[in-house]
Amino acid sequence: MNITITNKKENPVLSRTEIVANIIFDKATPSRKEIQKAVAKELKGNEKLTMIKTIKTQFGNSKAVVSALIYDSEDVMNKIERKNLVEKHEGHEPKKEEAN
Repeated sequence: MNITITNKKENPVLSRTEIVANIIFDKATPSRKEIQKAVAKELKGNEKLTMIKTIKTQFGNSKAVVSALIYDSEDVMNKIERKNLVEKHEGHEPKKEEAN
């Protein structure tokens, strides 16, 4: 998988870096977790503080456009991001509420 950062913007108000990247891959579209690791490695950031917002691919292409966020701290990330999205990135399945 080859990553090219096309846009990087610091957002001090929300204590995060906003990134848009192009990804070229060989086989199937990489998983969210694989992209999270690759983006964190590319930017020398913490994998736990990296959130993948979108992965956009076109049918038949081995390219994707990814938007990601890298937070400065876990506290800020937990306050801003939805709980189910944070759990998804940590590898936990979101808990489903039981209807009574």
